[in-house]
Amino acid sequence: MLTNRPTFRKNNLLSLFMKNEQGAILWPFLVFLPIFIGLLFLSFEISLFLQKKAKLSDAIEQATLALTVENNDVPDVAQTAKNSRLVNDYARAYLPSESFSVPVIDIIKNSDHLEYNSKTTMSYSAKFLDKTQIAMVSTKDNGAAKKDIAAQPSESTDVVFVLDYSTSMNWPFNKTDDKRQKIDILRDIFQSLNSTIFENKKINTIGFIPFSWGTKTIVGRGPKDKYNCHFPFVPKKNMPNGDYLRKYSPSNLKPFLTPKSFNDVKDIAYGRLHLDQYHDIYLKILAEIENRKSISALEFLDRTYNISKHVNIMDIIEDNIDYDKTINSISKGFTKINTSLDDIFNTAICLKGANISSLDISNINNINNTLSAKPSGGTLVSSGILAANEEFNNTNNNRKKLMVILSDGEDSNDENPPGKFKDRDAFHITQKLIGKGMCESIAANKITMAFIAIGYVPEKVKAHNYIDWKKCVGENNFYEAHNAHQLEAELREILGEKQASEVGRNTPKH
Repeated sequence: MLTNRPTFRKNNLLSLFMKNEQGAILWPFLVFLPIFIGLLFLSFEISLFLQKKAKLSDAIEQATLALTVENNDVPDVAQTAKNSRLVNDYARAYLPSESFSVPVIDIIKNSDHLEYNSKTTMSYSAKFLDKTQIAMVSTKDNGAAKKDIAAQPSESTDVVFVLDYSTSMNWPFNKTDDKRQKIDILRDIFQSLNSTIFENKKINTIGFIPFSWGTKTIVGRGPKDKYNCHFPFVPKKNMPNGDYLRKYSPSNLKPFLTPKSFNDVKDIAYGRLHLDQYHDIYLKILAEIENRKSISALEFLDRTYNISKHVNIMDIIEDNIDYDKTINSISKGFTKINTSLDDIFNTAICLKGANISSLDISNINNINNTLSAKPSGGTLVSSGILAANEEFNNTNNNRKKLMVILSDGEDSNDENPPGKFKDRDAFHITQKLIGKGMCESIAANKITMAFIAIGYVPEKVKAHNYIDWKKCVGENNFYEAHNAHQLEAELREILGEKQASEVGRNTPKH
């Protein structure tokens, strides 16, 4: 009888395998192995899904809570777009690798509270089942919150804003998706405040003091406005003509030169001393003046030649400050250091490079126009603070006085190379004034100071530049803002916008 040997052998082996006790046990295992593997991968995928779902839930809850800070009313079109960015920023912070839909946000205003609801959809590629029909995974989540209607400021308050207008305000906040410049964010915030808090008759803005390394005041209107570089420090010796810098003109080298040598430089204009002329005068001073006088002569010559350099200007101004009288001037009238802005040849000083100047109560309505200028220059915080103190002294009433200081860094210093000039007196003017009691004297003048550190942590500043602003203004009046949302919320809090709770509170999801 003919048979198919391969088939017969295969069937025979299978029969033997089934009859074998070990084979009988192994056979069902082989049959169900793919199912076990599939279930294992599915459990991994479900575990990953649950983790992401939990993070999404946390993110949407926190985002909804943040909406309570950002929205004190039903949002307009611009605020609606801002809200969407806020929710997505929170979602991406928790889940940076996932994709999110445009969030759905509802803000409902009731008579005594606001309700906030937000919802978003998260999508991501399956990690363990990516070769199956479940290649993409999506899930939705929502958050809800509630906040009582904010109570507007109730106490009559005079406010002066002191704003750092140095070059670094053209930079964005670090470690955020918001790439707007800090100054642009402040413009938006002031516009928002103008339509809410500033409409309250209890808030009376009497001054706006932008500063770089010094402040700028307008002293004459005309086809070309005249400005002063204003340092609110009492000078050791008052110069009525404001020639604190202009005195360093080649024509003032006369006491140090012979008549013949002076004749060579007497017609050189202020700021026009060139290098070859400097070298020639330098050698003449060494040859014609005895040693004890040549030191002061060479110092005068150096300042004359370097009159356009910002560090030289800083040194000259610092050398003119009477610190003790400056502290006394906080509550009394003293003449301060003023020099024509035309005498300043460096944009780091007194907002020389910015189309902006201090505003008093007579032109305070120009804040929004003023903020359109581009920041430029160095930083000397005490110049802004003491200029603001002057505005309060010019207003005699019984209203509460509030000085709001906004700065994004420490005073100008030379860190290139690091620390080489760390002991230069001009870099420590604010520190020295604080050490002599500036903060306490302003408080004694019945002025409350609040300080917002914009995008930096003062405690992380290098030791020789460190200023303890928390101690200066009081722990409850010190704030750090590391994004636009914090900055606006803190400004509103400082200006007296009170709520039943500091922020809203999450409510059960629907």
